[in-house]
Amino acid sequence: MHDDSAVAHDQNGLPHNNKTLLKQFSQQFADLIDNGNSIVHSLFEIEHEHRDLGLKRVVRSVRSDVELGANLADAMAKHNHFFSDYYIQQVREGEKGDLRVVIRRLSSS
Repeated sequence: MHDDSAVAHDQNGLPHNNKTLLKQFSQQFADLIDNGNSIVHSLFEIEHEHRDLGLKRVVRSVRSDVELGANLADAMAKHNHFFSDYYIQQVREGEKGDLRVVIRRLSSS
């Protein structure tokens, strides 16, 4: 779990240092996917384990959209204040091939 109680947040409820938070998200997501969890279950776990409220909101929204039938990249694109265009494009490509490999690569960049 991560504690960000002393971190300033932007208007979306995310810490100003989104890059660090995105890396944490990516690493956790990659680990969960590598362990055989579905995308929805992985997002659920991150949503419920992470303490950052802004990240929880983003992940909850992405998970909900995926549960309703959206692909992961389209669900992430709604949160371009958190996921960069590059990140979304890489996920989109991964959905056509091996998403696990793409998420792992993103988690280490």
